[in-house]
Amino acid sequence: MDVLFQVADTGVGIEPEFLAHIFQEFSQEDASVTRKFGGTGLGLPICRNLVKLMGGDVQLESEKHRGTITRFILRLPVGTAQDLLPQVLLTEDSPLRQHLRHKHVLLVEDNRFNRQIAKTFLQQAQVQVTEAEHGEQAVALAQEQVFDLILMDIQMPILDGYGATAALRQQLKLTTPIVALTANAIKGEREKCLAAGMNAYLAKPFQEAELLQVVSEWVVPQTQSVTPVPTPSVTPASAALYQIDDLLKVGQGDQSFVTFMLETFVESSEELLLEMAQALQDGNVVRLKSAAHTLKPGLAHLHVLHLLPVVTELDQWPGEFQPEPLTTLVARITQQLREVIIQIQESLANAPASTASSTAE
Repeated sequence: MDVLFQVADTGVGIEPEFLAHIFQEFSQEDASVTRKFGGTGLGLPICRNLVKLMGGDVQLESEKHRGTITRFILRLPVGTAQDLLPQVLLTEDSPLRQHLRHKHVLLVEDNRFNRQIAKTFLQQAQVQVTEAEHGEQAVALAQEQVFDLILMDIQMPILDGYGATAALRQQLKLTTPIVALTANAIKGEREKCLAAGMNAYLAKPFQEAELLQVVSEWVVPQTQSVTPVPTPSVTPASAALYQIDDLLKVGQGDQSFVTFMLETFVESSEELLLEMAQALQDGNVVRLKSAAHTLKPGLAHLHVLHLLPVVTELDQWPGEFQPEPLTTLVARITQQLREVIIQIQESLANAPASTASSTAE
């Protein structure tokens, strides 16, 4: 929802030639204003920076001796009644803080203000924080250190969040959870982040509880969950390449159904990988596209969104069979799908015996 904020006054107004640089720090049209009314010329730059952090910008219209109109537009998400409830304060001895202690997070954010806010929230929970100002620096740090989680801003200089995530996933082959941080709280942004290979999405500006909650969801082992589920579940590892939320909804919480569907996905994926390998060997682009098309629904239901773009590329291949690009494409699909299959198999192997046996009956 777009919300317009506008303030009009009937003050002294501003000359047109000064209006062009009014947002410069320590800038005032008349030095006598400072002596008469006080102030340093920092108010407007600070306000503009705060609005920009929320995804907007400040605009001024002014006429000398007539007054000034100040306005900005913010695109804000529509809340629910639940959002009006008071937030539970996180005490020093809260389970959430205890489970986050000594975890290591890479915070990638070019804005120093934003970075300091997030860093403070995390350090108060005794989380170890390593900072990066852009994506290229983040990739270099990830080559040298092991992190439990990466908080990734989207819009950054040198290398943005999408490019950095691609490098981490494709070049370094990292499965470390990546949570997107973005001020663009608009429809489709979350899906775009997940499709790029990120695991979750957090809109800015965020509160301390929101940040710590999303961090805990990806770095706290399930055995230490702050709000444990009483029934056994088949849950992906902390660096999850897939999610079972949709399966739980369809099966109304039946864990045996989730297990069955995961086993079915693994079996069908193995068959489709064999089909693609054979089609590639035979030079049959129609069979390749058909296999990719068959694979897509399962990937969508399990939220394997980082793999969907490359599978869609094969599904929508526009021309005839071309050995080199198609071989590269199939190799990428095979490698990434194998990683998902292995993670599912490990999750199934570690599931409670009662859950696994119920599907075999």
